[in-house]
Amino acid sequence: MSDWDSIYREQGMIQKEPKQFIIDNIKTLRDNDVKRVLDVGCGTGRHVTLLVDEGFNVSGMDKSGKAIEMLGAILADKEAGDVELKVGDFTQLEYPDGSFDAVLCNSVIQHAMMEDIRKAASEITRVLRKNGILLLSTLSTSDDAYGMGQELEDNTYITGVAPDGDVPHHFFTKQELHDLFTGFEILSLEEKTMGSSLRDVEKMSQWFLTGRKT
Repeated sequence: MSDWDSIYREQGMIQKEPKQFIIDNIKTLRDNDVKRVLDVGCGTGRHVTLLVDEGFNVSGMDKSGKAIEMLGAILADKEAGDVELKVGDFTQLEYPDGSFDAVLCNSVIQHAMMEDIRKAASEITRVLRKNGILLLSTLSTSDDAYGMGQELEDNTYITGVAPDGDVPHHFFTKQELHDLFTGFEILSLEEKTMGSSLRDVEKMSQWFLTGRKT
């Protein structure tokens, strides 16, 4: 099984363009007086750089030291100033309670077994302030890769689908997301199916969740 450092060393910047979901929610962040944002699983920083350019105070963390190294170089080239970057695990976020006005977690929480996903959801909730905003996207059970490869537990597979097919993928139901984020007012939760230019499947299906911590 590959680790994320190997994936980034071999493939470089896997994703460069920000998700439309994040772009569309810049107004949501501003309307909720968001200043400090954490990007959990930031990778090489497509959303970190977007939010820096939009004037937010951004922190990024990722499991891959290689991805953080690459992002550091990108930010240096941009002369982006003081952006806090950390190598870490989403099951144990090294930030104080209520540190952030918003947390992003995009196509990240799916890469784990359910025990660790629950820990990650708990940690995301912990580091958000009251009324903080969560922007999360993750795979749904409608995705073309659902059921492919080796089943590890319910709805979790080693799919074999490039570029990250040999790491676990959990495919979420709507109820699972509600159960994980009980401490949130769900402002929107939409399932969308789209063509996939990144993954080796015809169609990709994801949930897009916008929530406010209660």
